[in-house]
Order: sequence, then C-alpha cells, then structure tokens
Amino acid sequence: MTFEAILKDIKSKKFAPLYYLCGEESYYIDLLVDAIEEHSLSESEKSFNMSILYGADVDVKRLMDECMRLPMMAPRQVVIVKEAHQIKKIEEFEKYVLKPNPSTLLVLASKSKFPDKRKNFSKSLLKSGVVLETKRLYDNQVPAWIENYISSLGFKASPDAVQLLADYLGTEISVITNEVSKLILNKNKGEQITLDDIEKNVGISKDFNVFELQKALCFKDKTTSYRIANYFEANKKNNPLVVTLSNLQTLFTTIFQMQHLYKIDDASLMSNFRLWPALVPQYKAALKNYTMRKTEDVLMDIATFDLRSKGVGNTNVEEGALLKELISKILYE
Repeated sequence: MTFEAILKDIKSKKFAPLYYLCGEESYYIDLLVDAIEEHSLSESEKSFNMSILYGADVDVKRLMDECMRLPMMAPRQVVIVKEAHQIKKIEEFEKYVLKPNPSTLLVLASKSKFPDKRKNFSKSLLKSGVVLETKRLYDNQVPAWIENYISSLGFKASPDAVQLLADYLGTEISVITNEVSKLILNKNKGEQITLDDIEKNVGISKDFNVFELQKALCFKDKTTSYRIANYFEANKKNNPLVVTLSNLQTLFTTIFQMQHLYKIDDASLMSNFRLWPALVPQYKAALKNYTMRKTEDVLMDIATFDLRSKGVGNTNVEEGALLKELISKILYE
C-alpha cells in the first residue's frame, strides 16, 4: 500500500492488526505513527490501552505478552514499537505475525530497510501486515516535492525560491518541512513564497548562494562568480567548500550528460533531466560556453580541489582562496 492509502484508512478508522513501517525516510513513518496514536483510541482509552515501546528495550517474549493482552473498556489496544529493527531475534515473532491478535493494533516502526525478503519472517510480514518501505528523495525529485508540499498547504512559491530551497536543504523531508513552516508563518493562504522570504526566514542569501554561482558559471559571468566567491569566503560557516564543490560537480556532470544528447532542445532537456523551465536557459548557455573537453577538465579540476580541501597536496591554502582558484580554472583555462 502507498503512504496516502494507509493514511486515508487510518483517518477513516479502518485499522489493520499489524503495521510494519520502515525505510530511509523517517518523515512518512512518523506521520503514520502519529496518525495511529491520534485516531486509534480516544483520550480516555489511551491510558490503559496504548503502549509505546522501544526495540532496544523489548525482547520477543515481552512483545508477545504485550500483544496478547486484552483491551480494557476499549475496542482495541495499541502497541507501538519504535526502532523495531533493534528487537533481538525478531524472526521468532513470526508465529504472532502469521496470526495476530484481532483486538491488538501493533505498529513496528523501523527506520532501516525492510528485512531480507527471502526470509520467512519478511514473507509473513508481507502476507499478514500492512507494509510500507519509504525511500529518500533523489536530488532531482526535491524541487517538485517542495512545490507540491507548499501547494498542499495552500501557498505558492516562485520557481527560483523552490530551486534555492532544494539546493540548500537536501533530500531529508523533515528538514524541508521544518524550513517551509518558518516561511509560511507570517504568510496568508494563497500568497507566494519568494527569495526575499527565504533570505529573511531561513537565512539563505538570495543573491549569494550556490544556485546563483551555478547560474553565473553557466553564463560565464565572471563578475558575479567572484562576488559570490568573496561572499562565501566571508561567510564560511554557512557556505562550506565541500557543499559548494558537491553542487558544482552535480552541475558539470549534468552538463556533460547533456553534451551527449542527440537532440538539445527545451523539451529534451526538461524530460531527460527533469529541469524546471526556468533552468533551461542557463543550461543551454552552458552548452554553448563549454565544450565537452572543457567539461571533462572542469570535472577533473573539481575532484582535485576536493582533495586539496581535505589536505591532499594543499599547502595551507584557505577554502575561500581554493574556490576562487577553481573558478579561475573554470572560466579562463
């Protein structure tokens, strides 16, 4: 089942006796656990019929005992085990999984991958329980996710604001949702989130950020590139070189892949690389400004400077100076 389908059933009070929630993205797991806590029992029923346990503190025998208890003056009892992957010898719980107590709602929440599907315990989970395995977003999925999430809250966001958030917040959804909550705090429904809002509430400069540096390099805008490098040098804490290099590597890797396309038109670039329409002009500029050979050289330079930033072959050159040296290589050599 999908996250949306499971959540809909929970809110409609259509409960399964067993849920196994696992995976790399904790955001969805936490939402489902919270929904079960909220909708499975009334407040008066929770004190005697809801148990929240942790895998490291539970063995199979205790878990079995918890699950076989009868509810007290309630339609069900709820047992939630967080960090369930830490339960020792969990395979011995298979007997219960195959025939769960119908008056118990058991939630096994594990922030790790689903167990080996070749094993009997995993097969039993898939047969008898509601299973959800969550996955982290890929980098190129983040902008669309942010836009859809902001829209679901009743707000809008400019494409450049969405891209800036995606570039800086990474793929962890809980981090993204936390920062978006700051952005909408003083907004009215239907209003648009802008770069100014991000600079004011999240602390990311709208003019001096890695997104603007990528853009400047694509257009070979030397003045802007060095202005941003100077800003990064003066604000090292918020602009670590390792993050900047990672973003530049992603940029030029994408350019290199584009250079191998048979057709380089707007539609092809957007479909093959999931680009926002607003980003197409800068990539088309990069394709004009950099040959395939130059792009290869830039990628080699980025790898070299990454090693130098970690002390390999570097004679005490500061991060800011390293970045400006790299930019010179990209723009001039």
